[in-house]
Amino acid sequence: VVLVDLIWVFCDYQLWQHQNAQLMLAIVGRFAGPVTLDTMSSAMAEQAAKPFQWYMVIAQLLGNAVLCGIFGTLSGLLATKIFRPKTTR
Repeated sequence: VVLVDLIWVFCDYQLWQHQNAQLMLAIVGRFAGPVTLDTMSSAMAEQAAKPFQWYMVIAQLLGNAVLCGIFGTLSGLLATKIFRPKTTR
């Protein structure tokens, strides 16, 4: 999961963000005026330049690593209880 997140970050993250912003502007453009669209567009451009998004990606990677470790340990313990070799006396 962590490797998939890293691939997603470096290959698709910026493209997805740009497409999402353009979709939101297209939807809001049907209802709002040009001044509102210009304000939204500049705010999205400023937000894209901030490092907050990278903090979220790093938090997601660390969270995935911790959760994978927890679930991997629990499933390993369960597997050893279920598939334990039978002792003969």
